[in-house]
Order: sequence, then structure tokens, then C-alpha cells
Amino acid sequence: MKKIIVLIVATISLAANVYGQLPYRSYSEFKGDKGAYLKYNLEDRGINYQGKTLGELFSSIELTPVGYMNYLAESNNDNRTYTLGMDVIFSRNLSNVFNPIKDVYITIWWETPFLFDAVQTIEKQYPPEKWVIQHFNFFKDKKIEMLKYKVM
Repeated sequence: MKKIIVLIVATISLAANVYGQLPYRSYSEFKGDKGAYLKYNLEDRGINYQGKTLGELFSSIELTPVGYMNYLAESNNDNRTYTLGMDVIFSRNLSNVFNPIKDVYITIWWETPFLFDAVQTIEKQYPPEKWVIQHFNFFKDKKIEMLKYKVM
């Protein structure tokens, strides 16, 4: 029985290691399919980005976001609102309206949630519906806990 358990654990460990080492594939290999490109390079290879920053992630992909949307939660301890993660949108079906079924996006969960107040400050000047370099500069040092393609 112990041998079977050890064999199962070893197999799962090996599979997880191989899964995380999939090679990067360029956008041109996907013939313009942003969804397939993001799913393969960011979700299937997502383990490569755990603990990395958003800046590191964006320096390794060939697409530029068009907007984003935050995931928020209010703390019972201090009644303040925290940013837990975000959807980074790469293609919209409708202008400035998020559609979780038809849009092309990734969901990022942050390693350490941070106060939404700081995000609100930048969003007053630069709304999240249109991605600008100021958004990148704000989020670039935030560490990624997990990322997925189209979570909703």
C-alpha cells in the first residue's frame, strides 16, 4: 500500500513539474487567437508566474491590455476595502463594457491584498476601462499568487 501511495505522489509531482515547464509559444503561432495564446502561455504555464510581479509577467507576453477590473473585499477587522485581484482585459466584445463570456481576459490574484484607496486615486485620473502606462506603473511591482484565463 505504501508503494502505491509513493508511486501516486511521485507521478503527480513529476506531472506538475513537467506541466510548469511547457515552453513559451509566440503569439504568431496562435494565428491571431488571443484567447488561445493567453490560455496556453499564462494559464497552462501559470506556475511560472507565481511569486513574480505583474511587470515580469507583462515583459514576457506580446499583448497589451485594453483595460482591467478589480476584485475587492471589505475587511471585517478594519472595515476597509482591499484589492484581492484583477481581470486584465485584452479584447472587448463591447466598448467599455465588461463581458465575462465574450471578452478575452486573464484573472490575477495578488499574493498580498492591498488597500483599494490607492487604486481609487489613480482611477480618478485614469479610468480602468482604458489601460494606460500609469496603470502598469502602479501594478507592476504587485506579486502574483495565481492567474487563470477567463475565470467567470
